[in-house]
Amino acid sequence: MKFAALLVFCLGVTGFVSAQERPFRPGNQKLKVTTSVNNSSNTNTNTQVNVHRGLNGTVRTASCGTYIEVVANGVTERYFPTNLEQAKMVDGLTISFDYVDDAKTAFPEGCEIKKSVLVNNVR
Repeated sequence: MKFAALLVFCLGVTGFVSAQERPFRPGNQKLKVTTSVNNSSNTNTNTQVNVHRGLNGTVRTASCGTYIEVVANGVTERYFPTNLEQAKMVDGLTISFDYVDDAKTAFPEGCEIKKSVLVNNVR
């Protein structure tokens, strides 16, 4: 057992020593210069995703589609779920879920729906 511990210690020290920065010796290295041009039109690189957890709601079906009705602090909000399982699309079914905003998907017009969401952990 002691031999195995000594072997592991020696291998660790050897790896640490070999990973140290080697000194620079002028004339031995060749420097290759490359240039790159970013033609991307996407200037928004900082994206923040807010996860809303532990909401309870009731699934509703209407002429404009299936939505989830959530009552929070006396205010009724309606969310259009873009990835709700077909088995959960039952009018009156009470579910608990987490969600993130889905700005890429537009919800049906003509309904009083607040926003599109991607649901997760539906119970």
